Amino acid sequence: MARVYKGSNHLCRSVWRNWWSGMLCTVLCLGYTYLLWQDKVYYSHWYDVWPAVFCGLLAQCFFGKAAKYRAGMQGERVSLKYAKNLPSDYYVFTNVMFRNAARHTEIDLVIVGQTGVFVLEIKNHRGLIRGDADKDEWTQHLGRHGKYIRPLYNPLRQAKRQAYNLAEALRCHSIGVWVESAVVFVNKAAILEVKYRNRPILTAPAQICRFILENRYAQPLDHTMVKKIAEAIHTLQKRNH
Repeated sequence: MARVYKGSNHLCRSVWRNWWSGMLCTVLCLGYTYLLWQDKVYYSHWYDVWPAVFCGLLAQCFFGKAAKYRAGMQGERVSLKYAKNLPSDYYVFTNVMFRNAARHTEIDLVIVGQTGVFVLEIKNHRGLIRGDADKDEWTQHLGRHGKYIRPLYNPLRQAKRQAYNLAEALRCHSIGVWVESAVVFVNKAAILEVKYRNRPILTAPAQICRFILENRYAQPLDHTMVKKIAEAIHTLQKRNH
């Protein structure tokens, strides 16, 4: 089993922050509605109900954000479950956050081992995902017949940028190494229609170990270098814990 080092997960804080905000708005909405019901004479115009409507819509918005962050947490948890099955000489880091050259970077999973250094961007999206590896924006189609369409930033470019930033941060520790990137779609309800050619996209978390162990593109590393890189990444992780 691989060695796992967990970083601070901002998604957990975001879930609770939005959930409690949603609960507060719900209480305000119900309280104001109760006052309207108690004093029907004073609150007799339609515009008197707008505070309750506003609080209700705000609560729905907060609960929606909480659900989105919770889905992200679940995706990371499932991916880690499979990544832990790597051999014992591999290191797995979750939620690696750092800043270099005025850029803030947050990586879901970083894996270091004899086959190289890997950055994994985890996506727990559902529905039909359409896109092109060479374009900035993809689309997510939800609902019956894909009626609802949401823009989605190209996760391949996101992962590639994170890999570049990590390689740059490692150079500050006098470590020059190639960092490979990949995107993992963990939701079984996701259908991909993406033109990605040889770009690494994993359609299930169960593919993680095979991708890492059989990778031919990353830079092979000896035991000493693996340990040196792992210590540097652990330092970055602890710095922002």
